[in-house]
Amino acid sequence: MSRKILGLTAALTAVLLLAACLPKPSPPTETPLPVAVEEQAAAGDTGGSAEEASTDAAANSDNQPAPPAIDSQALFDANGCANCHGADRQGQLAPALLPETLTKDPSIYVNTITNGRNRMPAFGEELTPEEIEALVQWLMTPAE
Repeated sequence: MSRKILGLTAALTAVLLLAACLPKPSPPTETPLPVAVEEQAAAGDTGGSAEEASTDAAANSDNQPAPPAIDSQALFDANGCANCHGADRQGQLAPALLPETLTKDPSIYVNTITNGRNRMPAFGEELTPEEIEALVQWLMTPAE
């Protein structure tokens, strides 16, 4: 009887640990164009000479907001990475993710995050390639 309880307890613990590593949905990262830009593009309005268009394009590119910076630590926390790898990246249920422990080519870590490996789930559907790349670059930097 006690072996059955021990076995059930071990199985339940394993299920709970795996559930903690499942990714959480992330908000969309696509930034919509301002309405005026969308309307102008839809109308095909270039307005003026090629020189004016060139000057306008340069001015508009300077006025366009830069894409938002990717907060890699927030991605790490929001997607449950800290549940397995530790909030301080020192390791917990899964290996430590510090530069001194990540000795392989960064593309290997991009592939692991994208496609998963062993008990680690794949995040290729939840994160964009840019987010995954930023996350790997952050992992390759010393902890603060």
